[in-house]
Amino acid sequence: MEEKNQYLKDFMIFTVAVAVVVSLHYFYNPNDLAMKEINPNPIFVLSVLFSCYRGFKFSIFCSSFSALLYFSLLTIQVDFQEVESIFSLEFLMVPILMILISLVVGDIQQRTINRLNQWREKVQVRDKVYEKLKLKQEAQDKEIHFLKKKIVTRLDTIKELHDSAAKLNSLSVEHLTHNFIEVVKTRAHVSKAFFYNLDEQKGEYIFIAPSTVSQEEVDQFDLNSYVCQKAIDTGRLVTIKEIAKELTLKDANHSEALKKEPLISLPIYNAGKIYGLFVILEMPFLEFIPENINIIKELALWYEDSLLKAIEYEESGINAEADIKYKAYKYDYFLRRASEEAELSQRYGIPLNIMKVVFANYDTASEYRKRMLKKFIVEFLRLNLKSRDSVCLSNVESELLIIILDDHTEVKNKAKKLALELDKFNLVVSDTDERLIVEFQISSENSVKANRIKELDSFERVS
Repeated sequence: MEEKNQYLKDFMIFTVAVAVVVSLHYFYNPNDLAMKEINPNPIFVLSVLFSCYRGFKFSIFCSSFSALLYFSLLTIQVDFQEVESIFSLEFLMVPILMILISLVVGDIQQRTINRLNQWREKVQVRDKVYEKLKLKQEAQDKEIHFLKKKIVTRLDTIKELHDSAAKLNSLSVEHLTHNFIEVVKTRAHVSKAFFYNLDEQKGEYIFIAPSTVSQEEVDQFDLNSYVCQKAIDTGRLVTIKEIAKELTLKDANHSEALKKEPLISLPIYNAGKIYGLFVILEMPFLEFIPENINIIKELALWYEDSLLKAIEYEESGINAEADIKYKAYKYDYFLRRASEEAELSQRYGIPLNIMKVVFANYDTASEYRKRMLKKFIVEFLRLNLKSRDSVCLSNVESELLIIILDDHTEVKNKAKKLALELDKFNLVVSDTDERLIVEFQISSENSVKANRIKELDSFERVS
């Protein structure tokens, strides 16, 4: 209701302004009511200005009113003995341009206001998330002292406590996981441990840490071991001692089977769902005691608490359209953004091209190495492209898509330069030092259409 009243009030102001201008001009030159001889036409100017002020909807009314008024005044002014008809291009040009330019200006104003409002809403949402994180961080600080008491079962120095707390309170998920393994090794005297993350889409566990082990060591360990499977099935910490009797009954060569088993397996949870699996493969015999096992449990609880906050923090620092793991936009975002940019390109002639980055021998790498390679290349592209260019994931795992607002020649030169820079890095897909083959392709000139983004297949190879 308030908006309607405001529209009515603005329209009345506009009407009064037009009436005042027409009246003043009438006293000055009564033979030129439509102000045809004045350039630019005052009625035209008022229509555009008010459209710029009030937006697209208002521009429809004010431009229509202005055009009708202008045409009416022109009808009164014209001598029909000299002019056969006023419905000619000479007389219709001004009212037509008046309507078109007012609508365009109003549309631009409306779009600008809408985008500013969207940006303001996003900022407000982000501020709220940061405020919540701040409150949670304060609550976490209060819990730290209690958690330290549960973890520390022997006399430790203040420095050791500080180091553990600093590492397990990281707000980076990747760093937090590596820090967790490091702290467990130090506090519970563990020699070797692996961490696997559950890929919900594939339904399998993917090795993610530590980064210091070779692919051969990862391949040698069988995640389908009794200890790991029981930990996954029961959702709790399982040790090799628990399954020793079961293996004795099931397997005649139980001693050989036990050699292949990890010492401890512990599922890690995030927000009530399994996030990953922590596996301890080696630790000194004299350190494999209940006291150290309890330390591992408490460190895991601390890690889970910090993990929840780290994930929330990373999600708040990146647009919701982005993939947290790779720090790149999702494929759905690519489709929507590319369609929007294609429409703007067709309407206003803004240059638009799509660059495709293809990893030719990507499938030969392990899941862990695939993730590390893709993360590195995404970061490389983000650092070497303009901020307005969007690096996006593709619906094909071995591809990346980039929306670039530059002309075709510029994009082609940019792709060649990126290929040369990336070639300086020794990116290998296996322990045999086989290099990753990266191809840069760009969409054919003027091939990006708003309604054919999904079907876009016209690419030319640059490198």
